[in-house]
Amino acid sequence: MESIYTGRKVVIFSDVHGLFEPLEAVISDALRRGITEMYSLGDNIGCGPSPCEVIDLLEAYSIKSVAGNSEDYCTLGIEPYINSFNEIKLRSQQWTASVVDKKRFLYIKDLPHSIDIEVGGRKIGLCHFANDVRTDYDLHGTEEYLNNLKLGCGYKQFFYTNTLEHRNTISYNIRKYGEDNPYMSGYVSARDNPIFEGKTIDYYDTIIQGHVHRNLYENGNGIDFYTIKAMALHFDNDPIDKAFYIILHERKDNKGFIIEKVYVPYDREKMEYTINKSDEPTGKIKKMVRML
Repeated sequence: MESIYTGRKVVIFSDVHGLFEPLEAVISDALRRGITEMYSLGDNIGCGPSPCEVIDLLEAYSIKSVAGNSEDYCTLGIEPYINSFNEIKLRSQQWTASVVDKKRFLYIKDLPHSIDIEVGGRKIGLCHFANDVRTDYDLHGTEEYLNNLKLGCGYKQFFYTNTLEHRNTISYNIRKYGEDNPYMSGYVSARDNPIFEGKTIDYYDTIIQGHVHRNLYENGNGIDFYTIKAMALHFDNDPIDKAFYIILHERKDNKGFIIEKVYVPYDREKMEYTINKSDEPTGKIKKMVRML
């Protein structure tokens, strides 16, 4: 029987959070399948013990990545996000920033905040979160999304992105507080390099994002919104010894794609050893990977 697929396969993962061993396993599994087109949805670093090793692995395999808020904490500073920081998060981020050297800093500084791809005739926007986390961290954040998702309207908040109201808010705050104010670094970055290159959400057929650490789906105004879970941060019945990613299988005749969810085993014992021997001061990642 003739295949309905073109043979093109696209790997997407998100929220590695400085965990080298799961990322290594995902890349190896993708390469074993013959897939070299790979994308990360950001938060490659932050909390985990191996930010430098993760950055090096992404670069070594030419994996295209967007910047998440964890990258922004290093490149833009924590000031734009300070309301979301407690003492533990602050100390953890200070440690991450201290171990990311200049070369790796420049790598993450050059990451875009979105990437456009087309698969099976579908225009796809890849991002960490479809509300720009540089300027819209509080107004349209994760908790609002999860609450509104239960009401069947979580997607509506993404239609704020790059609207006239959004752009005016950015301009107003920069004028009010000044371009050199460290609390405005996210606003200046968003003004100069807007997410989705300034396009509004209705340009896309599909949005694929991370940030929320869970697998979620919603369709709104004809747009598919996929949120994919963090690679190795686990909830509920997630297997703690498997890393997660998705594969887009492109269909022929511009009929879109199907999504395959993949759980791949990784060396959990080695990861726990790496975490335990790290000098990251808070141990925050232990709870996130259910070591505690």
